[in-house]
Amino acid sequence: MQGFGALPPGEGVNPDATTPPDPLDAKKIMDDVHRIAEKYDGPPIENVQPFNLAAGVVQKIDYNATPFNSIIVSVTTGTLKVWFGDYTLQAAATAHLNVPSGNAPVQYMFSTNGRIVSFGNDPTAVVNAVGTLWIERL
Repeated sequence: MQGFGALPPGEGVNPDATTPPDPLDAKKIMDDVHRIAEKYDGPPIENVQPFNLAAGVVQKIDYNATPFNSIIVSVTTGTLKVWFGDYTLQAAATAHLNVPSGNAPVQYMFSTNGRIVSFGNDPTAVVNAVGTLWIERL
């Protein structure tokens, strides 16, 4: 296998000289299972939240105890502002996500340990923000 990959021939690790990992290494197995449980623990969730928000109105959903990994936003009219945290009294604050109407639904994927999600319409908006917000753990 000399010369395979990014190294010139004759340099690097000799694959025949390395020791394979012990498949019965209990600590490694426990670490792997723990990482999988942290990432995928719990049943899938899907919270569908239709909205029709007048100018300056902000709602929140409290997921502090429930991790989620996806937000899908579909906006029919207006622009939806989405914040991570309680922004119910700060409709004019710069949003973490701005989703305008007229596009296909937008999906944001990430991992969280649970948070509050606030969503609303800008105080200066001339139309209601109408659409649907999905919060999911896939």
